[in-house]
Parts: sequence; C-alpha cells; structure tokens
Amino acid sequence: MEMVQRFEDRGYSRDFLVKQMQKAMGVERVNLLVSTENIKKRNTGKRLPFVSTYNAHSDRIKSIVYRHWEILEKDRHYGTLFREKPLFSYKRARSVGDQLTRTDIGVRCSRQPTFFGTPQKGTYPCLTCQCGSSIIKGNKFNHPSKGYEIGLKDFATCTTMGVIYMIKCPCGKAYVGKTKRQIRVRIGEHKRSIDNCDLDRMKYVTPVSRHFKTHGHNSKQLRWLVLQVVKFPMRGGNQDKILLQQEVLWIEKLNTLAPMGLNEDLSYSCFY
Repeated sequence: MEMVQRFEDRGYSRDFLVKQMQKAMGVERVNLLVSTENIKKRNTGKRLPFVSTYNAHSDRIKSIVYRHWEILEKDRHYGTLFREKPLFSYKRARSVGDQLTRTDIGVRCSRQPTFFGTPQKGTYPCLTCQCGSSIIKGNKFNHPSKGYEIGLKDFATCTTMGVIYMIKCPCGKAYVGKTKRQIRVRIGEHKRSIDNCDLDRMKYVTPVSRHFKTHGHNSKQLRWLVLQVVKFPMRGGNQDKILLQQEVLWIEKLNTLAPMGLNEDLSYSCFY
C-alpha cells in the first residue's frame, strides 16, 4: 500500500491504483520470469505475416481485414489455411527526402581513353592481343533468333572489365555471359575450352565448348561482342549480384536459353 500512497500523492486516483494493484497481484510469479520475447514468438510464430508499405490507410485496411476475417475462415477451400489472423508488418515508405536526394554520388567510370575525341559505341580491338580478330564490330547487331537490329550503348575493347558479352557460333546460336575481368581473358578461356573439349572424359566441357564440339566448329569460328559495360556504384556494392542481374536481363532479351540459344541455366535468385 506504500506504493499506492506514493502514486496517489502524485495525483493518480485511488480506485485506479487499487485496481492495478489487484491485477498485478493476480499474476503468477513464474509467468513474470518468462522472457517477453519468448511470449511474442510463441504468440506470433504461426501467424501469417502480411508485409506492405505503410501509408495513411494502413490502419483502416488492418481493421477491415480483422473485422471480416471470419468470412475467409468459413471458406470451403481455404478456411483451414487461415485459422489465425495475419500479422501486419510494415516497411517504411519513400519520403520526400528520398525522392529529392541521392545516397550515391554517381558511378565509377573505367572507360579507357582509346579514341581522341568522342568514343564510338560498340566493341573494338585493342590492337595488342589476338582476340580482336573475332570481334563483331559496329554500334549495332542483329537479334540471334528474331533478326531485328539492337543498338549498343557502350564503347568497349578487349581490355574492358565488368561487362556482359555475347558469343555467336557459325550456326547463329548465341551465348550470353558476364565477367569482372578483362573480356579478352574470358574469351580466351572459351577458346581454350573449345580446343581442349573432351566429351568422353568430360574435360573442358562447357555449354559453349559442347556445342562447338558436337557441331564440328572450332575456336577460330567463334565471334563475340560486348553487350553492356556495367557501371558499378562508387561505394562498390555487390558487383557479382549486379552482373548476374544484367546477365539475366540480356538472356531474356536475346532469348539465348536452350534450345533457342546456348545458355543452359537461368536463375532469378540474384534479384532477391
């Protein structure tokens, strides 16, 4: 009663304090020693989370769903799946500051000064390696299966790094790949795998080398170009993830997934 008297001296009503004291006295001591985090996990563990961006109507939507939840519970097909009401969770919406400012000051530019003046668009030889003879030159190329022209937006040479590239075989089929290294290093690996491909011993077998070997092509018939020079954020970021995302987009755009093309795998996990 001493604590009740203290709160009463501060202006709280005695009836309210007595009710709260009786409520506290009715709670078992064992329950008071249980972590509140465990209680929350136990109460919300089986509830289906509903995640949305918070806005002015979020509370109203929540109350409407809770009010009419019994309609879903009585559904003949889905009633057994939704026994518990959903747990509404929210992510922060874009503020005015997010729309007016940028957290990243720009992109890292790694373009080499090969041309004096304005660089051309397309892929061009560096004149210091053997990969230049197999480049598909020009600022545009034809879609591998549909034939329409696609313009290139970047300038690249054999020494450009962080690119999405395309390989074409004499059949006309294409392969889309990515690399963080100089493109000539990756093209050299493709050519060596074609020259050394052994299907019986399963050595140097890749989607490209397997196709070239089974169709009687050789590495000198390989043609390639850079589709995109990927621009990475100044702060770095996950470069592999950025390259994978752009690679998937180009595989979809050029329809190079087997059997139309030479790409054998396509995963969208890089977007999550």
